[in-house]
Amino acid sequence: MDSVAHVTRSGGKVTGPVSHGENTTSGRMENLRFEELLGQAEALSPTSGGVPVKEIRALAPAPYAIHGLETLSSSLKSSPASWQEQLRLYKEDQLLAHPGGDLVDLEAPNPLESPPPQEGFFQRIGKDLKDAAANLVNFFKDLFGGSTYRYVDENQEVKTAQRRGLLGTVLEFFKDLASGLSFGFFRPDGEPEPKNILERLSFAWQKVVGEALVDDLVLGLPSSAIHVLDDAALAAWNLLEVVPDATIGNLPGGRELVTTVFDNGQVLIDYITDCLPSGEAWMRVHAFEVNGNELIPPILYNLKLPERYGRDSRWSTVRNTPFRKTIETVGSLLADVALAKFTTHGPKTSKRRQ
Repeated sequence: MDSVAHVTRSGGKVTGPVSHGENTTSGRMENLRFEELLGQAEALSPTSGGVPVKEIRALAPAPYAIHGLETLSSSLKSSPASWQEQLRLYKEDQLLAHPGGDLVDLEAPNPLESPPPQEGFFQRIGKDLKDAAANLVNFFKDLFGGSTYRYVDENQEVKTAQRRGLLGTVLEFFKDLASGLSFGFFRPDGEPEPKNILERLSFAWQKVVGEALVDDLVLGLPSSAIHVLDDAALAAWNLLEVVPDATIGNLPGGRELVTTVFDNGQVLIDYITDCLPSGEAWMRVHAFEVNGNELIPPILYNLKLPERYGRDSRWSTVRNTPFRKTIETVGSLLADVALAKFTTHGPKTSKRRQ
């Protein structure tokens, strides 16, 4: 069945049909038709200053009706950021995720605009030791309930989120398992109660297989363990920074050199752990979507998503720029290759074992 899109701007209106086709989620043809109508509406009252997004009012078919106007809005904005700018955004996201950035104060309301003092000898050493201690605290937090971290939201405001700890994941596994085995009579997460036997069977399957076994046990536990590993590696990295800060940091230009090397090193450590199997980047790269009879496979699904995608926790706290997508895809695929070599026997090994 066709939908009708109405686009108005500055008193002008354009109306036209939009066919849904069979795939209402990809909406490629709907998008093209809707943007064509939008262009006609703009032509009714052109201005030299462009079209502010807030002036556009639309009754839109899917997928805009589902996802809002984020896809449309992004198409009206300026050209994509340069690779250098995307690299800067990536480094900001990574340095907000863990203590350690020399010019980042995670306790400040806006950590990126509140650099702690680094001029004095004891200020530099104190910052290194404080960051190491904070990562050590996060190590124990991620063993249990989970540590907190900072991120930049869609409004460019720095917010706080919490990871799920190792013990918390185990508890979640047993909670989901009990909820599924009770066929929906026990619902600690507050889901609607199933109304009949078929709904209870479906609820049990989703809870036991989808959430307890897959989300919690197969994916959740390794992911929580990687957070613990990341905390330990970064605590050691912060302690290692004490030596160059106490020596090279006293020389002209030495402080800037140490900051550059160790901040980039922290970003690299975080990148490596993110790309490990079940790491945050690996989970994004291997995500997929089944839409009726259509499968959007891993890798492609992540690549086609917009930079900001708040409907899924795997993407909601990162700025998923083309640069991030590229390096995370490469790193995650390399991790897959390494895992395959580690878990399978090559020809030489097989011959020796015969």
